[in-house]
Amino acid sequence: MVKKKIRRKNKLDKWFLLNGKKVFIIMISWFVAVLLHNLVYGLFKSWFDARGGDESFFFIIAVILIPIYFIIGIVYSFVWMIRNEEYPRKKFYIKLLVSIILGLIVTFVLTTIHFLNFNGFWMSLIVFTILIFGLISLFQKKR
Repeated sequence: MVKKKIRRKNKLDKWFLLNGKKVFIIMISWFVAVLLHNLVYGLFKSWFDARGGDESFFFIIAVILIPIYFIIGIVYSFVWMIRNEEYPRKKFYIKLLVSIILGLIVTFVLTTIHFLNFNGFWMSLIVFTILIFGLISLFQKKR
């Protein structure tokens, strides 16, 4: 059985079609944005306290932009997968969907028992989704 190689047809595929590498990059970029937010605030705490503010650039990246990109990528990838029925990475997207659902459930459960607060909801959802995705990938049989 010969697998057909599917070519990308537009630039949107390059930016929004998810694969394991892009999910890893999303996870690392979120972690770096959170670290930079805390680092900048920690280094300039007296300046922020004097003006009554907080470091917002990396916070907006971590809490708003990265989750929005991740959600757009998931939706775009699922639509692309449905349109191309012979797409060879269907298992990847099934694992991703299962991990998102399980990550959402874990985040809701931990929020309801007050282990997490609602301020960190999006960050927690991304972290738990990536962790569950990694666990599912780890225990999957290799071919």
